Amino acid sequence: MRDRLAALIAALALAACRHTIEPPESAVAGLREASPVYTLTNLHAQEEKVSAANFQYPHVIPVCSRVTLLRARVDYLEFRVEASGKEYWYQNHEAGGEPFADHLARYFGPTCPEAELAALTPEEREAVQRGVVRVGMSKRAVVLAIGYPPRRDTRTTELPRWRYWTGSRSDFVVVFGDDDRVEAVVVP
Repeated sequence: MRDRLAALIAALALAACRHTIEPPESAVAGLREASPVYTLTNLHAQEEKVSAANFQYPHVIPVCSRVTLLRARVDYLEFRVEASGKEYWYQNHEAGGEPFADHLARYFGPTCPEAELAALTPEEREAVQRGVVRVGMSKRAVVLAIGYPPRRDTRTTELPRWRYWTGSRSDFVVVFGDDDRVEAVVVP
């Protein structure tokens, strides 16, 4: 009996993960159907994959890219970058440390953060365009350049040290000074 109950629970959990969310915009907290959707930070992709763990994959999908959300499920979101026509899937990951819909709302929204980009220094704008962190960048510039640190490792962006991952076994830490500007990038 216990084995049957465990199998039933596993089957229900698997079915929940496979459930398609319609319209896909409803998978992102705060989005409405038929509104334009933009990336709110750079996204880092490996081939067609983007991870909620915010792995710093080599390919950068630029902040303010207009995207079309194609399909959504509990554990992933498929989208197309309009400028390139390339499709990606954004995979949920336990390192995200928050409900997936809330996580996605920090990366996809109805307006491009143009004013925030315009307020950056020329050096910060160049780093954002390249998707990298440089000493002297503000916290907001870091978020625009490489996204938010995974909440599992950095509970809040108020902390002076943010941990990011370049792969499942390699990481780096962005250290901020009292002025909330990058003092160092530490690679163990």
